[in-house]
Amino acid sequence: MEFRKTTVLPLGNPAEAQRLLRRWIFDEPHIVFVALGEGAVAEALVARAGRLAGPDEEKRWVVWARSEKDIDDVIVQLNVDDAKKGAIRNGALAFSVSFGNEIADVVDRNDELDNVRVEIAYARAEAKG
Repeated sequence: MEFRKTTVLPLGNPAEAQRLLRRWIFDEPHIVFVALGEGAVAEALVARAGRLAGPDEEKRWVVWARSEKDIDDVIVQLNVDDAKKGAIRNGALAFSVSFGNEIADVVDRNDELDNVRVEIAYARAEAKG
């Protein structure tokens, strides 16, 4: 798996998971693809997002939150509409965050998890600025 541009949040340490996620969203100027959950599907999605994050100078980054509960306090601080918030709460697989700290896209369990879908998530966050 490609971890060059991926941060895996620790399990069982919500304070550290939140600190790391805040760093990539609020402190660093990046488009962040946040993958949620554990298992083969999540791992494949993280690998795909990592490959599509581009070269080091590109401002795309992947964060893998294996426990959504650990990062709830950060999610509520993001600019997000009710529909996207509901989708995340109902078992979304990932979401993308813009430079403006807005959740731009939510990858749902019913979505086709291919390169195009991941690229769309990045592109929607980039379009938000």
